[in-house]
Amino acid sequence: MPGRDAEACAEMIDRALSGIAVAARRQAAAEPSPGGPENWLVLNAAYLLNSDRAGEFAAVARALAGTHTGIRADLTGPWPPYSFADLS
Repeated sequence: MPGRDAEACAEMIDRALSGIAVAARRQAAAEPSPGGPENWLVLNAAYLLNSDRAGEFAAVARALAGTHTGIRADLTGPWPPYSFADLS
């Protein structure tokens, strides 16, 4: 999947997942490696979920990734919600 298409796909997936989450934090995407974009991490984000929506979230993430050739979704967690703490 070419760079702009992958970034557009990541935007669409992030919008959909953010709609399920209580809060979301997205990191900037890294540039594709010089050897090729096969393992390009185009969407690196954390989503804070209510536990009753975790199954829905995972199903939507996998379904959206499955509709685009060359996209793989890796879901991990649950993780401590420190990414969402306001430390200012």
